[in-house]
Amino acid sequence: MTPTSTKSAVRLTAIAAVTLVAACSAPRPEPTPAPAPAPAPTVVAPAPMPTAPGANWHDNAATPGDWLYRLGTSGESRATFVTEGGSPLFQMICTVDKRVVLARIGARATGDGMRIYTETATRTVPAEPRDVATLATMSARDPLLDAMAFARGRFAVHVEGTQPLYIPAWPEVGRVIEDCR
Repeated sequence: MTPTSTKSAVRLTAIAAVTLVAACSAPRPEPTPAPAPAPAPTVVAPAPMPTAPGANWHDNAATPGDWLYRLGTSGESRATFVTEGGSPLFQMICTVDKRVVLARIGARATGDGMRIYTETATRTVPAEPRDVATLATMSARDPLLDAMAFARGRFAVHVEGTQPLYIPAWPEVGRVIEDCR
């Protein structure tokens, strides 16, 4: 070999060695991206505490829903006020022993009872909490029932700790009361 070819061979060997070393080395790690900024905390306002209807309760919007009436085979009749989705909110039941049961469904009494508001009468009826409702039982001759049936437009039902219901006084209300008399 000539001295020039020896130099060339040494250069080629050095280049090959550098290339091999470069190929065998680990790739450079990619820089870690900066963490995404944390989302701004959202402030959720607490749900307003339910309040009893005030002096101008009849100015409040009616609770959306519809009355359903059913006469049972045992002589019991019932009118149920349901939401637009079909969930029951309030029920009036004429029992076999001729008593009227008012049921605020989905509410458990935490106070004195069930308060009924009409244009001509307002009264708290003793009530007892049950699993899924608060029940108040009245005589079929109670004048408060007449005030509910003959209310101009609607009456209100309130169980402490729940939203009041502003229920239309449709014929189903009077029908259940008359079934009991």
